[in-house]
Amino acid sequence: MSNIKKISTKGDNSPAIVSGNYINNSTKISIYNSLSFFNLFRKIFQQVISYTRHYIDNAKTDFQSLSDKCFSDEITVGQQITVEGFLSKYILTHRQDFHIPYTNKAGKTKIDEIKKQVKMEINSDLTQFPIQSFPFVFKNNAKQYIYFLYPPEFNSFILDVDPNKKKLLDIKKTVESVLDITTNTQPIVVISPVDLIQKTEKIVRITGILAEFDNETVSLFSSHLSNTQSKILENSFRPYNESIKSLCIDMSNKQRSRFEEIKSINSLKAMIYAETHFENTNLIDKNYIGYMLPKAYPGLHWVSFNSINGKISCGLCDSNVYIVTKNFTEFAFYTNSDIINPTVNKQQLFALKNFIDDFRLNVRRFYKKHKNIEIRNVYDFLFDYSKSHFFHPKGMMSSEESKKFVSTDSELKQTMNWIQG
Repeated sequence: MSNIKKISTKGDNSPAIVSGNYINNSTKISIYNSLSFFNLFRKIFQQVISYTRHYIDNAKTDFQSLSDKCFSDEITVGQQITVEGFLSKYILTHRQDFHIPYTNKAGKTKIDEIKKQVKMEINSDLTQFPIQSFPFVFKNNAKQYIYFLYPPEFNSFILDVDPNKKKLLDIKKTVESVLDITTNTQPIVVISPVDLIQKTEKIVRITGILAEFDNETVSLFSSHLSNTQSKILENSFRPYNESIKSLCIDMSNKQRSRFEEIKSINSLKAMIYAETHFENTNLIDKNYIGYMLPKAYPGLHWVSFNSINGKISCGLCDSNVYIVTKNFTEFAFYTNSDIINPTVNKQQLFALKNFIDDFRLNVRRFYKKHKNIEIRNVYDFLFDYSKSHFFHPKGMMSSEESKKFVSTDSELKQTMNWIQG
């Protein structure tokens, strides 16, 4: 993230001080919204329809024109195509419950012992979209793996600011993202019956069949995805198109599918994330939670901003991990990483995990010691579910509250099992 601006605040009159009793009344809504988001993807990935009635001679095409040609019927669904691109298991995701245009972080501090004031400089940086991978799905009792194909020149999940959006933000104080989503970061979905994980994050040449998803399922995009997420998925989903409304490359026909690795890259920067929430917090005063932030600054712990979903607060502490919350019960944690640099990625994974562990243990110990209340912290969502047990022995979605909440909804229960699996 590049530094955008700096603001100054001081003393106990700072708006960053947490005050008042925060009542958790939105955790279930947040979990429901997030599970609905993942449920939509699970259903779509299970509903891919391969058009195997006919095959047109294999056509080579460049990535940038593939989607437009297909959505304008220049290339036919059911056609075998060969295309080069950057294959990844990740896609950008808009975690709208926690998103604000800028993420704030404490900078230099100076303590005035005479006036009993703390002066602090707050750095305001662009809030990047984190990345997300998905577990495999079962279709016809067989595994189907989910990947995303980007243009061959793709080399980063970190986006630049869109000048037009930045201008709109300054004028209307909107909370929409100011990041510039370009065709370079809009992938085409790839469905494969073969696990290609060792071939991801590389430039490849693939041959497969152009297919579309179930129209009824795709229509859900118009009501279940944010404008930002719809923009990210524009190369694969266009619900309002006149002809076909979705597109993927289906590699399930072994005779009609080929895969060739072309080149590796040395760096792929991205924002990784985790989301957790505390349980059994209805009877506690959350004013003290700011003091439990790892390497927290004295007297100044949060700075808050209005968003679509209410206020979102950024934690201020001496760490490369960004922490945001909307009710001091649910928290999202972000940090930058280089996901194909093993040294950097390992370091950032441990930094993210250790920050969350320190924070959750500090909170639990405090309320146990001073209030004799047992506070449990559970992981809800993570950028890569294959790493869930690295972060917590019980993995994701281990909350008893969450299990009870979704037990009456068969679709959400299936989605929770999908995430946990």
